[in-house]
Amino acid sequence: MKNKSILLFILLLLCNKILAQISVSGGVMHGYLREGLPDCHVSIINTTSNSVICSDNTKLQRSEIQQEGNTIISLDKKAPALFNMQCNLDSSSYIVTIEKKGYETWTYKLTDDDIRQKRKLDLGVIYLMPKMKEQVLDEVTIKATKIRMFYSGDTLVYNADAFNVSQLDKLRKLVSQLPGAEFKDGALKVNGKTIESLTVHGKDFFNGNIDAALDNLPAYVVSKLKVYDKAGEMSELTGRDMHDKSYMMDVKLKREYIGTWIAKLELNGGSRHLWGTQGMLMRLDDRQMFNVNFDANNINSKREMTEMGDMSDDYQSGRLTTHRTKFDYYYEPNEAWRLRLNGAAASDNYNKDQWTNTQIYMTPSDLITNSINTSQTKTTNIDLFSAIRFRQIKKQQHELSYSFHYGYERNCINAESSAKFVDSLSAAYQLIHPQYSCYRDITHNAALNSAFNIGSEVLKFNTELRKNTFNRWHYENYRLMRHTAVDEAQRKYGRMKEHAFNISSKLEYLWSIIDSKGKQMNLNTAAFFRHDNGSASHPLYRLDWMQNHEITDWSMASLGILPSGNWESVCIDNANSYYSDTRSDKAGVELKAVYKHTSSQRNTWEWKACLNGDFNERQLDYDRDACTYKINRHAFFLYPEVSLEWKKSKSDSCHWAHRMLLKYKGTPQMADLFKLLPIRDGSDPLNIFLGNENLKNAFINEAGINYYTDNSITRHSIGGEVNWRHVNNDYAMKSVYESATGRRTYTPINTSKTHLLNGRIFYSFPIGKSQHFWLTTSLSENYYCREEVSYTNNINIEQGKMLHSLTITPLLRVNGTVGDKFRGSIAWQTDFQKVSWSGEHHHYRTSKLSSDLTWQLPWNLELGSDFKAFFYDGYSDASLNKSKSIWNCSLNKYFNLKGNILALKVTVHDILDNASSLTTSMSYAGRIEEYTNIMPRYVLLSINYMLNWSSKNK
Repeated sequence: MKNKSILLFILLLLCNKILAQISVSGGVMHGYLREGLPDCHVSIINTTSNSVICSDNTKLQRSEIQQEGNTIISLDKKAPALFNMQCNLDSSSYIVTIEKKGYETWTYKLTDDDIRQKRKLDLGVIYLMPKMKEQVLDEVTIKATKIRMFYSGDTLVYNADAFNVSQLDKLRKLVSQLPGAEFKDGALKVNGKTIESLTVHGKDFFNGNIDAALDNLPAYVVSKLKVYDKAGEMSELTGRDMHDKSYMMDVKLKREYIGTWIAKLELNGGSRHLWGTQGMLMRLDDRQMFNVNFDANNINSKREMTEMGDMSDDYQSGRLTTHRTKFDYYYEPNEAWRLRLNGAAASDNYNKDQWTNTQIYMTPSDLITNSINTSQTKTTNIDLFSAIRFRQIKKQQHELSYSFHYGYERNCINAESSAKFVDSLSAAYQLIHPQYSCYRDITHNAALNSAFNIGSEVLKFNTELRKNTFNRWHYENYRLMRHTAVDEAQRKYGRMKEHAFNISSKLEYLWSIIDSKGKQMNLNTAAFFRHDNGSASHPLYRLDWMQNHEITDWSMASLGILPSGNWESVCIDNANSYYSDTRSDKAGVELKAVYKHTSSQRNTWEWKACLNGDFNERQLDYDRDACTYKINRHAFFLYPEVSLEWKKSKSDSCHWAHRMLLKYKGTPQMADLFKLLPIRDGSDPLNIFLGNENLKNAFINEAGINYYTDNSITRHSIGGEVNWRHVNNDYAMKSVYESATGRRTYTPINTSKTHLLNGRIFYSFPIGKSQHFWLTTSLSENYYCREEVSYTNNINIEQGKMLHSLTITPLLRVNGTVGDKFRGSIAWQTDFQKVSWSGEHHHYRTSKLSSDLTWQLPWNLELGSDFKAFFYDGYSDASLNKSKSIWNCSLNKYFNLKGNILALKVTVHDILDNASSLTTSMSYAGRIEEYTNIMPRYVLLSINYMLNWSSKNK
């Protein structure tokens, strides 16, 4: 019996030694999105018997929030999805596997130490990567293709490493390659929707300046770019949806570059005495950003830091020499405090030669004017901004800001012009008109924005103070030689001073009416007040009125010189000098309701309705020629605005996402009080202005519809938009032309015949399964209608004629990459424009064919090329109806110096030497064709050195 007991005891010890109980736990996150990845299957497998010992599925962590006595449970996507397994293991061989459809399998081999010495084994956070597509090359090499883009819910994620960028490319170059992204009308759009803000790791480091972020951030430090609707500051403050979302792009940096100092210095020199230099120093981490850059050049470019191998799309007219510097600082140590600082200083010298041909629509015969202008402009601008924010989450938020602007400009214009009627060969007049002016502008602006969270409601208070001082000095010589009337000669000097002060305050209260599962409704009530006052002193002096003063020099050189002695009382032009005081008071209320409903079928409906009302009173005290005029106008205005947005998210069974927006907005507009004055302004002998005290207030109606859909699997995107605008009681200038003197008399009138209708449809999709090439096609339309009211003195027509302008623009663009060595794009578009009035029709056609490529050659060489061809037809000057082509090319050589980059670049601008600058515009008054000088062909050598250093190992 004793021996049996001893044997049983030994067997128990052996079992306890061989079967060890262990707890294996950890968390799983998406490898790109850094979000918790639920429903992953986790298993412990015995490799000897190939059997599963135990398993578990990952689950998102839950968080509980107490609100108004109720417990709200939510899932935290930002935290890892957890798993935990309890099992008994012997000394056999085991592995831990994590699997999920569409992701790479993760494995971990359990060691003897893991089994015998650790009762609790924490594997930490595991990042599961999406599966890569494989290509077999030469039947031997297996190469993975990087995923370019994918969706995580409604968030579009771009993998920056899958795009072809060089070491010196900027973020703009990377963004321009993103499928669905485009730069249109001065804005960045993704899938047809405008990006409203660009952040880095969720922080607005560049203070809302999207262009600054695109032109400063290096592309190679970027890991991912996310595009989604982000909740605003009020949602962050309260912890719930306050319907203040904005469409944004968020940049995620690679870990090795967080906290890294990045510096760049570039020197340029070339033919035609061209030179340039620029530099940058930047550092970003999770809490702060510091950036400073400078630029000086005479190559017609206002640069932040341009990228290597990239060509400019636009050729700025004239010749520009610029000196500018800028700094940005952003510091947010925690959720409570945030500091923003930025400043900029710039000095520009701009010279421009311009030839203008203008056709002025009049009844019965149009007037043709030709002018030649030579101008030189020097400007200096200094801007400073600072803001500090304090916030207690779910309690309160305050931000105090101050901005300062100083501007100085000196402008010299030497102008000569002549005019004649279309049906007459004789000239109507000739004008010699040199001008010299300079101004100084100083503005101070201070603002306080506060918000208080009161239960489920929010109270906001905003106030702003603004003070502006403007001074201008103006000299001009005016020699008018008429064909059939007496000539006029004037030498003028004007000294203008203006002061303005503004104060505004707004009190808002945001109510939460409904806040339940799938339904939300907020009500925003507000009251606001604004007060403006200003004064202006505009004396005008006729220096040619001085006794014994004979004008012999009408050139630009005679300007800017004032005579000595007491000349002001003799030369004052009281008929055209004026002094004024203005005052404006506006008080009103605002009511805004937002209702959001999300159904179980992934449909989201959001209705917005806003009705503002204000009482606006304006007063003008105006003194001119010993007469005082008092103009007072007041009115009660309503500002209606409604919108309906519908979104259908993707699901496992349906990969299409849909978005549609319907909107309407009405905006009243009070007439400018200066246009109501019953006076005759004859300071310009060729252009006389008469006031119209019967002008009515205008009302602008705007409506639109926008639809967009895309497929997360095939990457096909389809969208379109239509926008309509009509102005009731729009403001137009009626003009009567005196053929005998060449004088035009203008009077402001109302017209309700202004319409604008524009639309666009587009289709974008990848070419082939590799999705390396993308095709985008679109068709745009723009229709403009306006009443034209210009006559000659012998015509008396009560109703003006209608001007119609219709432009149709088809576009086709292909961009893509070949491997990691070549990227390029090719695009074609044509503007077909028809302008008609009173039975006359004019057709214009402007076509543009463009291509852009960058090719990584052996030996660290990079070739860049930009080619554009323009085709013109329909212009009044036959010499303009021709084609031109512009070809630029660059060659770069890179040297890797212990992790830093030295680059040499040679650029040849306009190889074919036939670039030109031609712009046209059509309005209710006429059409204008302008031809200006631009930078001629040149060769430029650039030396560029970029370095980065960090305490981190890369």
